[in-house]
Amino acid sequence: MGESDQMIYLVFRKANEKQFSIENVFQPIAGRISGLTRAMTWTLPFSNRGLVHKVKNILAVFQLNGFVHITGDVYYTCLLLRRPFVATYHDVEILTRTSGLKRWLIKMFWFKIPSKKARFLSFVSAFSKQDFVEKIGGHIESKCTVIYNPLPAGFEHVPKEFNSQKPKILQIGTKQNKNLSRLAGALQGISCELIVVGKLTANQKDVLGSARIEYIERHNLTPNQLIQAYRDCDILSFVSTIEGFGLPIIEAQATGRVVITSKVTSMPEIAGRGAHLVDPFDLDDIRNGFLKLINDESYRNQLVEAGLKNIGRFELEKISLQYLELYKKAFVDH
Repeated sequence: MGESDQMIYLVFRKANEKQFSIENVFQPIAGRISGLTRAMTWTLPFSNRGLVHKVKNILAVFQLNGFVHITGDVYYTCLLLRRPFVATYHDVEILTRTSGLKRWLIKMFWFKIPSKKARFLSFVSAFSKQDFVEKIGGHIESKCTVIYNPLPAGFEHVPKEFNSQKPKILQIGTKQNKNLSRLAGALQGISCELIVVGKLTANQKDVLGSARIEYIERHNLTPNQLIQAYRDCDILSFVSTIEGFGLPIIEAQATGRVVITSKVTSMPEIAGRGAHLVDPFDLDDIRNGFLKLINDESYRNQLVEAGLKNIGRFELEKISLQYLELYKKAFVDH
């Protein structure tokens, strides 16, 4: 297999307490495949802030003596690489939040050039792959594959009696795409307690207050605290406007909690039959979805059972072997 005995480096961005989702996904994968081949995680020496730091990161990746897998967010670091490498793309949502020169720079150096240079591109959902191809272009479909994110460790089925009088609704994330303002409008008048994991803005607090939503804000949770938040809740709310994958969907399903999520982008693909799907732009549809979950025990139980079956698609062993096969293919085809 030639170069297949060389070290495989899973490249991570510089640690940031506000960003950890990519690392949570790929740390377990690296641990699993390291028992089957020579692989390790490798963190960039500098953050993405400033041109000097970026140049130093590019040089650091260039000096790695092995096969490189860029796991996310730092695709520009491939600019000097001459050997084959793999890049995993989670979404191109940032292009919807930027404009002008900044958007052009991100599109070129995070997406277009790296996707052209990479031997293979993996995407965390069929939606994220299609969205990337449509927005970035470049005749790259032949090098694209879909490999789902694995279910993180620690999420397991813990039965809980559903509180139909005042359910605890868990909301993961506070970014604009998480759709918190419409969620507040949809929940207005429904007896519930909203648990928001993430830092709320002043405007978001005003929106929740105006809707008279009883809420608790939680952020900087440890992994165990996050797992407990899922166990304590009755419903997971994930009515985002766009997601490249939607990890909270399968985390809630694995815990045995009923899920309400959106019928757009990747979310139906990831949820399978184990969630109630709504139009994230329609307050009435979101509201009616919550009311059905709260009032219809049979339907609720049906979704929970379907969710527990669905998570089999996201087993760590299965996902890790798919990455290992992708690495081998990159070596063979080189």
